[in-house]
Amino acid sequence: MKNNLTWSEMKSKYPDEWLLIVDFETDESGHLVRGVVERHSRSKDGCV
Repeated sequence: MKNNLTWSEMKSKYPDEWLLIVDFETDESGHLVRGVVERHSRSKDGCV
């Protein structure tokens, strides 16, 4: 099972990286609240 992280935890754990986030939850405004980081990369192309 993959680790479900808050947006703050993702920014702290993967600073300056592109993230592919799945199984995510958003707030009423549509902003990301939490999710699972499927992939991460310093390069945008590394997340596809």
